[in-house]
Amino acid sequence: MAGKFFAQPYPSGIEVSNDGFFDTLRRVPPDVFLSHKSEDKQATLAIAQALISLGMSAYVDYVDPQVQAQDPNLESYLRRIIHSSKSLLTVATANTISSWWVPFEIGVALDNDKLVGTVLRGTPGQLPTYLLNWPVMESSDQAVAQQWQQYLVSPPSVAHQAWRQQLHTFNLSAQRWTNWTVG
Repeated sequence: MAGKFFAQPYPSGIEVSNDGFFDTLRRVPPDVFLSHKSEDKQATLAIAQALISLGMSAYVDYVDPQVQAQDPNLESYLRRIIHSSKSLLTVATANTISSWWVPFEIGVALDNDKLVGTVLRGTPGQLPTYLLNWPVMESSDQAVAQQWQQYLVSPPSVAHQAWRQQLHTFNLSAQRWTNWTVG
């Protein structure tokens, strides 16, 4: 997986391991752009690590010095990275509801015909109904990575049908246990 690496230094507070893990998180173009709220960076890193363990590349913005610098061209910079990615996974938690960037990143991915999915962590509250059109996963980090890897290699129409069936089962379970209705 050849790719461009961003220049050092790493943002403050980021520990750099000798195994190149953080370099892998900044490789462009990525297989997966991980969209998340900054408060959820630990959950996001765990998912990224699981994706990387399966040979995929993942982009996580908070280890990118250009994002940390609050560049005035951040919006166009993120658009280019999402445009170059194969897919976007949203890490949805209770924090996500207050994000301005997560909906923007999802919109950019959809405008660029990227595969989109959501990983639930904790209790994010009711998801916006538009997210229910794509895979919604609530399993271990490794299981999410395996499911997403399979979704990326399967023809979207076949994979989408399988995910819709799983989503239907998930929704029935959610309605049964929480009286959650999907509208």
